[in-house]
Amino acid sequence: MARVRAGDDTAASELYDGLYLTLAFTAGLLAGGVAGGLTGLKHGLTRPLRALPPQQMAADIGLRLQRDLRLSEDQRLQVAPIVETFVRQMETLQSNAVAESVLAIRQMHRQIEPMLTPEQQARFREIQQVREAEFHRATQAPNR
Repeated sequence: MARVRAGDDTAASELYDGLYLTLAFTAGLLAGGVAGGLTGLKHGLTRPLRALPPQQMAADIGLRLQRDLRLSEDQRLQVAPIVETFVRQMETLQSNAVAESVLAIRQMHRQIEPMLTPEQQARFREIQQVREAEFHRATQAPNR
């Protein structure tokens, strides 16, 4: 049985930690940027930022527009489908970004794995499964 040097496992772990932290941060920026930027900021934070379900996000945007601009009923009816389309587009962009990130990670894994010893490969796969589960949990919207 080949012995794994401590530095190898630590380096792989640090690589994964940094990569998944970057991806989780990116996903958080997308979700937080849309939800927070459109619903939580006026002159400062009015409530904690959190991901909203699409219907709630569209309703919040509509209410803020109506309140801030004093929209007429006719204007509100014209604006509503535009806001709903925007929210669907943001949801698609976020979903695509997450999917593309996962593909990039898997490609990196396929390139690294052949360079490892059989023991390192087994540990690498274990780490991948744990990190993918963590990433999946982190990118799921709790309010959907």
